[in-house]
Amino acid sequence: MKRKNLDDILSDKTSGSAEIVGNINEFFKNSIDDLNQLKFIIPKLRKQFKIFATVQDYLSEVSFYTKQNDFQTFKNFTSNYRKRTQTKFERIYNNAKPFIAEFNSILTISNSRTLLGVFKLWRKDNPNIRVFALVSNPGGEGKIFTKHLKRSKIFAELIQDENALESIKKSDTVIIGADTVLQNGSVVNKVGSKALAKYCKEMKKPFIVFADNSKFTNKEKIDKNSLMKINEDSRSKTSAIPYFELINSKLITKIFTD
Repeated sequence: MKRKNLDDILSDKTSGSAEIVGNINEFFKNSIDDLNQLKFIIPKLRKQFKIFATVQDYLSEVSFYTKQNDFQTFKNFTSNYRKRTQTKFERIYNNAKPFIAEFNSILTISNSRTLLGVFKLWRKDNPNIRVFALVSNPGGEGKIFTKHLKRSKIFAELIQDENALESIKKSDTVIIGADTVLQNGSVVNKVGSKALAKYCKEMKKPFIVFADNSKFTNKEKIDKNSLMKINEDSRSKTSAIPYFELINSKLITKIFTD
């Protein structure tokens, strides 16, 4: 896979928050040889990904090493990041396993590295799991997630967004990732997630969230402007469009974390 540079990361509009952090970490690990460089890079990343709690949490840890001017510990931190992430996936799966063990068909939305990591572990125990992924417009991240699932030998089918309701009916559960988990248990995720949660409530289907502990914040509210993304059309006109939304905790069956 091609290594991403800083401009690639800043312009990424299709990756989930865990994947974005992974790309930032790889960039830091391979491209930073002076901690002073981070004083200019970190503010750009914070501004671009302000909705993603896990990105902010990661950058706070890196900022600590910058303030301490501890380059060796910074290098150790970035080198061991992938191993720590895999451990988080394992803990999430082990915590969720008693609840999800009997499920075989899952509907999801967007593109989540956390979900991919957990689904890989799940498939080892149940090779018959089937994942239906919504296209997830705007952005179409579900197309990317479907490809990731298929590469991992997990049955995956891409579903048009307008067919979400029918897909819930033939699924055992809906499982999503999270970009942020608020203090009250409400979750911020890709637009379309709230409708899935409401459908599940009506049909008495479990609506589950997988989120590692870096996604949790002590905030009780979310800035509505942070739920928007700048969209640029072919005529170079820009406009803000809804890209994320808040799913009330009352609509969520379970949140599994590490």
